[in-house]
Amino acid sequence: MRAVAFARISLLLFLISANIFAAPAVPVAAPSVPEIVTRTGAPAPQSVSTPIPPVVVAPEPTPAPTPTPRPAVILLPSVATPAPAPVSEDQPRVVLPSPNLMPQTINDPIEPYNRGMGTFNHGVVLWFLRPIEWGYRWMFPQQVRTHIGYMGENLAYPVRLFGNLLQAKWRGAFDETNRFLINTTVGIVGIFDPAGSIGIKKWDEDFGQAFGHWGNGPGFYFVLPFLGPSSGRDALGGLFDMAFNPATYVPGLSTFFHINKFSDKIDDYIRLTRSEQDPYVLIKDLWALNRNREVIDYSLTASEIEPAATLQAVFLSVQDPKFPALTQEGKVKLPTTGRKLKFNYWIQPKPAPMIYILPGLGGNRQSSMSNALAEIAWRQGFSAVTLSSPFNFDFMLQASTVAVPGYTPTDAADIYAALKAIHADLAKRYKDRITGNAVMGLSLGALHTLFISSIDRDRLFSRYVAINPPLDVTHALEMLDNYYQAPLDWPADQRTPKMFETLYKAILLSQGSLTPSSVLPFSNTESHYLIGLFYHLTLRDVIYVSQRRDNFGIVRHDLSAYSRDPLYNEINSFVWLDYLDKFVIPYQKQQFTNLSREQLLENASAWSIAPSLRDNPDLRVFINSTDFLLHSHDIERMRQLIGNRLTVFPGGGHVGNLYKPDVQNAIMDSINDLKK
Repeated sequence: MRAVAFARISLLLFLISANIFAAPAVPVAAPSVPEIVTRTGAPAPQSVSTPIPPVVVAPEPTPAPTPTPRPAVILLPSVATPAPAPVSEDQPRVVLPSPNLMPQTINDPIEPYNRGMGTFNHGVVLWFLRPIEWGYRWMFPQQVRTHIGYMGENLAYPVRLFGNLLQAKWRGAFDETNRFLINTTVGIVGIFDPAGSIGIKKWDEDFGQAFGHWGNGPGFYFVLPFLGPSSGRDALGGLFDMAFNPATYVPGLSTFFHINKFSDKIDDYIRLTRSEQDPYVLIKDLWALNRNREVIDYSLTASEIEPAATLQAVFLSVQDPKFPALTQEGKVKLPTTGRKLKFNYWIQPKPAPMIYILPGLGGNRQSSMSNALAEIAWRQGFSAVTLSSPFNFDFMLQASTVAVPGYTPTDAADIYAALKAIHADLAKRYKDRITGNAVMGLSLGALHTLFISSIDRDRLFSRYVAINPPLDVTHALEMLDNYYQAPLDWPADQRTPKMFETLYKAILLSQGSLTPSSVLPFSNTESHYLIGLFYHLTLRDVIYVSQRRDNFGIVRHDLSAYSRDPLYNEINSFVWLDYLDKFVIPYQKQQFTNLSREQLLENASAWSIAPSLRDNPDLRVFINSTDFLLHSHDIERMRQLIGNRLTVFPGGGHVGNLYKPDVQNAIMDSINDLKK
């Protein structure tokens, strides 16, 4: 399986990396992050590379012109259409029926079998491998496990040798032979890797890649028992891999090496499957993309590029790999729904204030970004709680009082009810160790924080911190749709190859170590597509879960089918504005029959609660000057409303500067007085 990690954008597409087991078929949702140059107007300003100053209301740069509104776009399944005509800067793009911008990665004609086998493999991981791994890691420290891995790789030399020879990669065969000879002798039967230390490259080729090099396509997706994701071609290649691997002929040795390889990935795997609505389809797509990248030997090439600032949100990550494992999982029964909602929390050993963290659109309580924010709070001496977004299956099924999330007043009320229940539970169990409460929201969670500040009559919280709130939901969703449609800027005959190249880049980067000094090799269009695609996958999950809960009859395919490819293809034809107009607005108009569409949308924006925001001394808002989810006038309007309770950072896109220590410290300074 592949250990996935961008996340996401938190963020998504920088997610993937080495074989583990196939995920279960049971629903279990997706992560979050955002930024933009519009398809309908002039580009928004990009981030400033200078250091971020301390908490000061920085002067706002000249804003980008507000894009001209355009109609909602429906992306139809793949059809042959001409490239769209160029549009002028002051004219909205009129999007005609266009190619499906969801990448089609691999055929899955035996999906019911694959999902069933994925569920079986998941059970093996949970009930057999996981207990073994705990003992295995206790017996063999990290350094020992690393050297065991070296030995297993060295023993598999014949597989790599013939994988290179069959593709006429003579240099690869030569380097692999040198590596084997040096590591077997100087490295003591491969326990050490002196060949790597002197710069001899590893050529990781196998028989499946050789078959692909000869022109054989993957055929179909095929989940193997115990071994996980594969394809028809690679399952056949795997038989040759096993035949040429000497470890196969020593009873138990191949299994031992596999357990060793999996031992450091099992916790990531468990978190992934618990935080994804449908981990099966995510793992299938990422595996297929990565395998095709390996077959075609795609590699990054240097280029002069400037990615969208928002994409730098991938640099926000947990600093201590052990921190996520320190969490405790709680569960409370909610009076609003009668169901039990799960949450994660970290309690300081000494009395400390508690920060409740609300993630962005579709974010899960166990996502990489939620964990990163919790760690920031923890390092500064706060306890922390994370819960899932109202657009995440976790919250939708247990805590939402409505079938379709998206109407901010209702979503915020549901979150507030959950926060009160969680606070009551923790206060009862940790009475003397919680000295105060603050709520901190990111992106859409920040908008929810603003609304919570206006309904917190019980004064449950002493501080409300909103980081990059999208103040107008309709505009924000329109911008996400624009980003998803970024590939329409490419010529029609280049569109699909460029989409796949963008995804190959993301996968390659995910397999290295991403640091703030890393170069993100994406153009603006590629950056926008990654961000838009991430949120489009979130939309797919939202529609699926909401219609499983309360089917409006809009989605024609069977929602209970075990084979979901046709269903997902239909759902992928919707964009966010479609969701708003076809799902959210009709549903809310049934609840509020006297309100028009315009009134409902106005009620869902932050400006509907302006008087409350103006009069709340405990509110703190942090905004980036180039946040693509904002109108050009939003920053000045918010400054006039709340004055010095607003901090504006130069550049940053949408949460693209949150990895910077200066930004983190500025945000935490706004609540540090709660520790006194």
